[in-house]
Amino acid sequence: ARTLTRLKEQGATEFYLGETATLITRCMSQQGGVMQASDLIEYSPVVREPLRGDYKGYEVISMPPPSSGGAHLIQMLNLLEPLPLTFLEAGSSESYHLIAEAMCLAFADRAEYLGDPAFTDVPIDGLISKQYADSLRKKISRLSHQRDTKAGEPRKFEQEHHTTHLCVVDAEGNAVSLTATINTPFGTGITVPGAGILLNNEMDDFVTNPGKPNFFGLVGKPVNEVEAGKRPLSSMTPTIVVKDDKPYLLAGGAGGPKIITATLLTILNALDFHMNIQLAVDFPRIHQQWTPDKLICEKEVVVDVREALQAKGHLVEAGPYGSYVQAILADTLKGGWWGAADGRSNGQAKGF
Repeated sequence: ARTLTRLKEQGATEFYLGETATLITRCMSQQGGVMQASDLIEYSPVVREPLRGDYKGYEVISMPPPSSGGAHLIQMLNLLEPLPLTFLEAGSSESYHLIAEAMCLAFADRAEYLGDPAFTDVPIDGLISKQYADSLRKKISRLSHQRDTKAGEPRKFEQEHHTTHLCVVDAEGNAVSLTATINTPFGTGITVPGAGILLNNEMDDFVTNPGKPNFFGLVGKPVNEVEAGKRPLSSMTPTIVVKDDKPYLLAGGAGGPKIITATLLTILNALDFHMNIQLAVDFPRIHQQWTPDKLICEKEVVVDVREALQAKGHLVEAGPYGSYVQAILADTLKGGWWGAADGRSNGQAKGF
């Protein structure tokens, strides 16, 4: 409470220059950390343009690198756009299989190419290119899972030249989709003495050793190795889908790499399968992140669907999903908005 009071009275600079900064650096020193006062003094946020794509007539606006979420959400939507998901029906082994294959291809590219764009050349235009998706889609078989998936070549399509999520829409139609994270539950587990705040463990999102999995089982290449001043790769996917130049659907979530796939599924459930927003959020989920090469299905995915996916070559693992989505959908008939908090968590949808 004293920390929050200082921030209220002195503003954001207190965190970087004031007593809170002193408490943090003292704690880091006592814990054997390398952070110094100059690191806080010299830090400044970077404002980047969001990524933009389109899906079946909707504009999709999402987070750019160093988050991988927006790039791969748009990439997966591009891969799935011409596929007959609505015909195959929500929750069927056929639709889940196609979605899982798109996930696998996207996460293979994530490991290969994504990092802080200030330090590495991220082929973002290629990754979100429709033409690149068309070339990758040839790897998807309706009948079987492709094992040993390799990253694609998005550069060919470059143009020349615990995590928390909230969605808010106001009476004027202004919309915000916001994700904040300390990475895993309770971050480092270290509370700064005298400040009452937890230190995050976002450093785990860096690659400490190429090929070595992090907490979430993700692997990466040297483009995402630890380097002074570099921001780590993340999976945050705060997203706004626009229809007729107005916000139509807001979504995002928590859950490490499963944020990306859970946000994707929520959007597909609402746009392709025409679910109301609460059902779109709560509907049983799958997750495929390339490595380890397994398809995680929530236990609510019915057994015969899991068996059919297994028959297509997926290594199916049933268990808790571990992602939590919050979303808002416009009511185009009556006006206003429908909000949905994930039934897997303790979030809430509220109108004020």
